[in-house]
Amino acid sequence: MAYTSQHGQNNAVPVYGSECVTKVELRIRCRNLLDKDITSKSDPMVAMYMKKGAQGHWTEIGRTENIKNCLNPEFTKPFVVDYRFEELQEVKFEVYDIDNTTPSLYDDDYLGGIQCTMGQLMSENPMTRLLKMRDGRNAGGGSIVIVAEEVSATTNILQLKFRGTSLDKKDFFGLSDPFLEVYKKLPIGSWQLMHRTEYINNTLNPNWRPFELSDAKLIAGNPQKEIRLVSHDHDNDGGHDYIGECITTVDKIMEASKQAE
Repeated sequence: MAYTSQHGQNNAVPVYGSECVTKVELRIRCRNLLDKDITSKSDPMVAMYMKKGAQGHWTEIGRTENIKNCLNPEFTKPFVVDYRFEELQEVKFEVYDIDNTTPSLYDDDYLGGIQCTMGQLMSENPMTRLLKMRDGRNAGGGSIVIVAEEVSATTNILQLKFRGTSLDKKDFFGLSDPFLEVYKKLPIGSWQLMHRTEYINNTLNPNWRPFELSDAKLIAGNPQKEIRLVSHDHDNDGGHDYIGECITTVDKIMEASKQAE
């Protein structure tokens, strides 16, 4: 069963004097990253930096989540930044293999990075670039894809909860350890990952924790816009087994929820 409800939120876009400013959400995925681990794959995370101040010092904006054993990660945690139309905003993205719990990145393996401007991110959207090492060499065949989207000033919040029944058994000695991914459809026709649930051990009938997504971000306020739900069986080595997927809409989810009540 799945259900959804809405309540209003007001995320006002700040205005800085006469500047043209809007909030932008940046979502990241990488392909063919370097493998720095001996007995497994890299555990990538992306950090974003922006040049600030009169001296142009690099300031960390934030970090994505850390994904275990994956050379082709798609991150669910976005970066949200102010885009100033009339200002040159230099940014860079650095990919690291995280193998410890320290907050410092100096003791983590560098997997490559790129430097660009916010203007380039907006005009080339989505931007695809080859990752470079600090000496300018290509980081193997690694690349990064950045999708930029303006954040709506006002939005509703979708409260979503999903469960599965009679999923495929993918584990040899057990059942499956399923998790669910929620994708939205981009104007160019591709799918953008918006949320990944936790995985639940050894079950074919998972009941995932509820979560919230902005309807403006997921469906652009249109409950008939298609979304994609994909389930995988979690494996510790990162080779998650595909279970199945479906295409649906928020309208259909709400109707199914009413019938199940």
